[in-house]
Amino acid sequence: MKTKINIGSFIASLVCIGLFFIATASSEIVHFFRTTIGFHPLNIVLTASLLTVLFGVLGFSGMNSWKALLRSIVTLCLSLGLSLLTIFILVIGSLLT
Repeated sequence: MKTKINIGSFIASLVCIGLFFIATASSEIVHFFRTTIGFHPLNIVLTASLLTVLFGVLGFSGMNSWKALLRSIVTLCLSLGLSLLTIFILVIGSLLT
């Protein structure tokens, strides 16, 4: 079960990066989300990224090889980096509006 969490969190971190690029691709996407749902689409990316960090930490308990350890470390680095970047964008963006 722990190996599945490890692999799932790695795939989720890659999906979060894709969602980040989709959410920042154009201002029409941001405007659509703000008018229909009422919040910025990067909030969804931030939530998914923070959940991926949580599951990445849980995946550390299923270490059985160096590949699994490397996958967990890459997952945490990608997810934490994306979370920090998204928080930075949201905070600076809210200060400028």
